[in-house]
Amino acid sequence: MDENFQRLSDDLIFEKAKQEDRIILTFDLDFGEILSRLKAEHSSVIIFRLENQTPINVIKHMEVILTNYSTQLMEGVVLLITEKKYRIRRLPI
Repeated sequence: MDENFQRLSDDLIFEKAKQEDRIILTFDLDFGEILSRLKAEHSSVIIFRLENQTPINVIKHMEVILTNYSTQLMEGVVLLITEKKYRIRRLPI
């Protein structure tokens, strides 16, 4: 189901994720700044900084994330993903 998130402002996307207990997946670094500005403690954000942004590569990384970081994601973190490493920071930042 398409919810037209691409038409919402970053702040509204974050608020919706918070209300619905969702994790934000993005290629946009702005969400890390929003979390910092709002002193957010929940609604984890996964930021992809991948050179290869094909769906198959993103899915490969998502499998690793869900296998290794699911507990932390439920607690509220920013997870920065690159081809070579994953960096995690607990909220608030």
